[in-house]
Amino acid sequence: QAADVAVVPIDQAIVGDVTAGGAAGFQDLIDQIDAAEVHLNAAKGLAEESYDQLSDSESKEAASQVIKAADARLEMLGYGKSILQEDMKASDAIALLGECWATVGEADDAMRESARLVEDTTEANTKESEEKSKEAQALFEKAKDQLEVVKTRYPAAGLDAVGNYIDKRIEEIGYAIASDEAIYIQDKATADAQNERYNEADDEAVSIADGIPKRIENVILDQYDLNVKDANEGYFAARSDAAAADSFLREYLGISQ
Repeated sequence: QAADVAVVPIDQAIVGDVTAGGAAGFQDLIDQIDAAEVHLNAAKGLAEESYDQLSDSESKEAASQVIKAADARLEMLGYGKSILQEDMKASDAIALLGECWATVGEADDAMRESARLVEDTTEANTKESEEKSKEAQALFEKAKDQLEVVKTRYPAAGLDAVGNYIDKRIEEIGYAIASDEAIYIQDKATADAQNERYNEADDEAVSIADGIPKRIENVILDQYDLNVKDANEGYFAARSDAAAADSFLREYLGISQ
């Protein structure tokens, strides 16, 4: 029971979802594991001592089940620590990727405004369009830097698509700026050529975006699921063993729950 003060909230955290900003809570749970293991090892010792002193088979089986319950919880805590450590990293990465993707959203908005402005290619609109393109360019460069931080914190295959999208948008903006500059000097052929490249890059960017999850946190969560697969299997097998032992002990002790 003393160990379950830590085991139960750890179990709730592992069964629950990983979300942004939960790293501090996971660390608090990890910090409770050592004390819980002391309680469990003490329970095992007492149960082993009782087993040697008991004579009737049912009581000996109860002592054996206490040992199984303790061992199963120790396994849960071992796997649980690995899972919670991964939870911490994933939670941190989800928050950072969210910031990156918000920057991408701002950049996309600036690009759309730039494109809208040159629907009417007056000199003033062209100049304002170029300024919006440069604003978008700076935002995409910022997002690129933010993404590099995410990659160092939590390498995930899906981050490559995000990086490819940002790079393609930066390439696209280069064509937009070149087209605007050609418009200034009334070089229609160059402006048209750069605009064609812009449209091609835009189509490619849209295609890349189609491969990025609508919920951007899934880029991290998909990798997280792979990273904790083995630990999760071990954890839930031990959890099942603990539940079976607990069920026997509740019946033996006459405890309803």
